[in-house]
Amino acid sequence: MGDEVSPNGQGSNDQPPPWLQAFAQQMMQTVNLQMNEMTQQMRQRMDTIEQQVQGQSAPPTVQATPTTTPVAAPLTVPSPQDIPVPAGSTIRPRHKLPEMKMFTGKRSDWRAWKTKMEQKLERDHLAIGDAKDQFAYIDACLDDTPAKMVLAYVERQRKNSSEDPSQFMTYLNNIYGDTNTKERAVNKLNTMSQGKEAFTTFLPKFETTLADAGGGEWTDEVKINHLKRALSQEMRKSFIYMPAQPTEYGKFIDSMQTLASRLTAFDRESRKPTAPTAPKPTPASSSSDAMDWEPSISKVQAPASSSEQKRAQWVTKEVLDGRKAANQCLRCGRGGHFISSCKLLPAQPPRPAQGKARVKTVEVDDDTTVVELVEGSDQEPESGKE
Repeated sequence: MGDEVSPNGQGSNDQPPPWLQAFAQQMMQTVNLQMNEMTQQMRQRMDTIEQQVQGQSAPPTVQATPTTTPVAAPLTVPSPQDIPVPAGSTIRPRHKLPEMKMFTGKRSDWRAWKTKMEQKLERDHLAIGDAKDQFAYIDACLDDTPAKMVLAYVERQRKNSSEDPSQFMTYLNNIYGDTNTKERAVNKLNTMSQGKEAFTTFLPKFETTLADAGGGEWTDEVKINHLKRALSQEMRKSFIYMPAQPTEYGKFIDSMQTLASRLTAFDRESRKPTAPTAPKPTPASSSSDAMDWEPSISKVQAPASSSEQKRAQWVTKEVLDGRKAANQCLRCGRGGHFISSCKLLPAQPPRPAQGKARVKTVEVDDDTTVVELVEGSDQEPESGKE
């Protein structure tokens, strides 16, 4: 048989068609180009890592496709408060201090509010903004009454474009501040006394008055002398026995607090009530279950009023015998107690309507006596033995 012929008229051992050869050559060129680019990128990465390790700055290179490069050391991300805000930027750092409360216009609240506002403007000036923004922030923190007071000043400053927050605070201080605070504090410091007040309560008042009087600039000796003069007589008598008194104001305060706590503990111990003495037990009467009355000829009982203790009801001898047999109280007829602990008063015998009655004593047993009224006697006996 002869050579096989392919459908296209060529033999099976012939070269591939030209179009296939061109395609294969183009693919090889593309692969080589990609390999060269990858090799170049790897070299650039290695150079960058080596320069970072050696502390050298990498030379400017042409950035290829964006890739993730390893970082030699972790970067410190600055907080929003540390990032300066460029002019014209709308992004501002967060506030470090809490938002200010509204100033209601009370003079007693002005000093504390003024201090907080000054700290707010100092620490959060980047978050608030420029001088005009700070001026507007102060105005926004004023309640209706103080806002009306400074309305004319605010309008004038805005019209002249001279919004200065420091001048605004000075203007408010002239309205609500007390120019005589120092003089009044000095007079109060010379007259104030602890008295009977606890030292822990008196000390903050003394510290406030001392600060208002300008005592922060005084020497420790002057401060201690003012405090000694204001202490109570009890504390002054106590600390004279101290072997060595501190010469520093802070240490002197600590020693006075220790002394005050000891005096308080001593007073508390001395004021503790003594244990009550137990009442002496009374000897039990041999006739505790006796009848609730005994003869009394010379004594007349007064009728009990509604506000006094209730009195037992007069009963017959048969009822008393029944109570005694049932082991009940002879006065009220209830169980669980005897005459000595009964809440009712002894019973009163009935008064005879006419004539006189006499007393007749009937013995029931050894410790029980029954008294009966017999005509012909005007005396009112009581019955039973308590």
